[in-house]
Amino acid sequence: MANDVIAGQLSLLPGKGLILSNGEFGDRLIDHAKRIKLNFIKYQLTWGKPFDLDRIRKILRWRKRIRWIWMVHCETSTGMLNNLEGITQICKENNLLLSIDGISTIGNIHVNLSDIYLASCVSGKGLESIAGLALIFYNHDVIQSNKQLPRYFDLNYYIHTEGVPFTISSNLVMALNTSLKNLDIINRLSQIQDNSKWVRSRLEKIGYKILVDEKYCLPSVFTLVIPRHIQSTAIGDYVKANGFLLSYQSSYLIERNWVQICMMGNLTRTMLENLLNVMEKALKEAGN
Repeated sequence: MANDVIAGQLSLLPGKGLILSNGEFGDRLIDHAKRIKLNFIKYQLTWGKPFDLDRIRKILRWRKRIRWIWMVHCETSTGMLNNLEGITQICKENNLLLSIDGISTIGNIHVNLSDIYLASCVSGKGLESIAGLALIFYNHDVIQSNKQLPRYFDLNYYIHTEGVPFTISSNLVMALNTSLKNLDIINRLSQIQDNSKWVRSRLEKIGYKILVDEKYCLPSVFTLVIPRHIQSTAIGDYVKANGFLLSYQSSYLIERNWVQICMMGNLTRTMLENLLNVMEKALKEAGN
């Protein structure tokens, strides 16, 4: 819903947009855009490949009417952390508005939103609360929609309505408030970085292939490429039966024979050690 709200706001801007995609969630931004009939072109890459900044600059030189760019900061389907700083600089050079899906990065790494037009986030994942709230960050005067947008997707309506415009779960709001009060973000980010390096090293020693190179990867997401003679669901089922739940049942993961480890909770080294021991056994069992 947060990305539908962003799509609605982009529909009110003049000119054309550029949507960047190198995975499932970038492809979903394209789908959001098509559904609301945005005027846009796309720069779409093979999943797990980083964006070429020079290529983006060339596209902008060819297409003079581009006025905004929309991208996923972390492409969670692969673990790819897209180059926000580089693309922000390109937008500054060309006087473009940049919007991002920050759902997997906000709270998991340092994210600078000072030059971002709109950013989406959620109450779960990096903010460690209960899933269910869609969050929008902005730092500009929000455009009035003149009733062109559905009420629920009209950001201006939320801002200028007295009180609460729609019924919302107070339990979710209070849970998020509590989470933010208790969140020690500096220690959390440091812990994620330390755990990430250690887990990556262990996974490679065990024999798992990690899709995205360390220099491009979000520290809290590992996408593992399972050998074709082993079913990814067999790995996921084995690990689940032994007390840990991987991301492995989404259709796009099954199609590519991938499983994912997502370390967005408050995980201890002991928990991760136990997980990796189970994953080592899973690979041996599935390979026999």
